[in-house]
Amino acid sequence: MKKISFIVFLLLSVFNSEAQNNTDREPDLQDAYDKVINDKSTESWSLFFNLFPSTFEKFDSIFGYQENQKGPLYDMYQQYIYLFFEAQNHINESVYYNKLIQIAKDGIWDADANSLFQLCIVNLVINDSTNHQKNSFLETLSTYSETDISNFWRFYFEDLYPDCYGEKYKRTVSVLQGYERLILIMEKRYKTICNNSNR
Repeated sequence: MKKISFIVFLLLSVFNSEAQNNTDREPDLQDAYDKVINDKSTESWSLFFNLFPSTFEKFDSIFGYQENQKGPLYDMYQQYIYLFFEAQNHINESVYYNKLIQIAKDGIWDADANSLFQLCIVNLVINDSTNHQKNSFLETLSTYSETDISNFWRFYFEDLYPDCYGEKYKRTVSVLQGYERLILIMEKRYKTICNNSNR
């Protein structure tokens, strides 16, 4: 009887310890996502934004698919990426756009999460955003080094089969009017992308 009581005591101790650990742990990206979906408060948006990956390497490790191994949030990458782009309406513009550029400048095109992230950036630049948002984004991008800007445009235009000098290129050039440095860097990188795709 004492043996059974001791085993029950040990099991209860383990369960209590696990419950305590779960209560005490730091919130993760999944927690932050759920919180935004449930209450949409400023605090929730900030938590989600702060926990969203700040580098492409981390982004890809969470949402990507490498060597037959899914990232932990691969199956929900669409919801998380769409929510990240919705966050631009709830986060300080400069802070938001800097984080977006930090991810994109090291981005590598691939199917699924990477291509959706790229598409959302393209929509930000040429489709969905207001003129104020576009200008704020382009002003932020203009503060980066030539290398970082060039790498950003590489990810922006990279595709399995780039549509060289097609609609995306023309609309981007139109949006960039007044940002001569960005246009020069973009055109130089774009030419390389198209030359490589024709080989």
